[in-house]
Amino acid sequence: MLDTLRRFFVAAAGLAAMLAMPATTRAEARAATAMDDRWHFFVAPYLWGSGMKGTVGVNDVVSVPIDLSFGDVLENLDVALLTRFEGRRNRVGFGVDVSYMNLGADVTGPVGGQLGLGADVRSLTVEGIATWRVVNVDTSASFVDVLAGVRYLKNKAGLAAERDGEEIAGTERALDWVDGLAGARFRLGLGEKFGLHGRTDFAGLGSDFTWNAQGGLEFLFARRWKTGAGYRYLDVDYDAGEGLDRRIWKITYQGPYAFVGYSW
Repeated sequence: MLDTLRRFFVAAAGLAAMLAMPATTRAEARAATAMDDRWHFFVAPYLWGSGMKGTVGVNDVVSVPIDLSFGDVLENLDVALLTRFEGRRNRVGFGVDVSYMNLGADVTGPVGGQLGLGADVRSLTVEGIATWRVVNVDTSASFVDVLAGVRYLKNKAGLAAERDGEEIAGTERALDWVDGLAGARFRLGLGEKFGLHGRTDFAGLGSDFTWNAQGGLEFLFARRWKTGAGYRYLDVDYDAGEGLDRRIWKITYQGPYAFVGYSW
């Protein structure tokens, strides 16, 4: 596990080094808090070393306990795409975050020493938010935003139960829903190039209850480029329907993240 995390952050640091440009100016370091009539944009591909733990089910018969470390997810990962894009003008802003992960291998676990359960999981999350800047300190490049928006989640779970190597039950279904969300985020400047960032939000309506918390350190290493790393915790509690129509997605995602971003 330690070796996997070490490779994760070495890869992120290497990407930052390849994109390095001349050192930023004071004005560019504070672009995140510029209050003017121009639009300011930011795009950041990122890596999230998330493990998964919880329960997935598509009826009252087949439900699968899942407990995957980041190393397990990385080993089983076929495709991953994670990117966020933001824009802001004066106090008003918006953001879009898209993440897709395809765990192409089965996740299995024995039950009673005889019954084996498996899940082939694909997850898509698309988030759109609007932000309003309530606090802005240009001298230290610090701010506080409130945010509200929607989050669409689509999780495709192919579930199967086996006994003595023979499949006795199997089904595949897509579980998708839309949550409304609200929360806040901040940046605290630490000199010209460093800063602390964080965000928390709560969501519901589609799910029973979902909450997210994250925070970390960022570094402005070039003219328009910055990189950062931190830790994120996302807890999803979705349970809808009854009997054969019951759909369950109660999963906790948590782990370190790293990003490289460009602003203009």
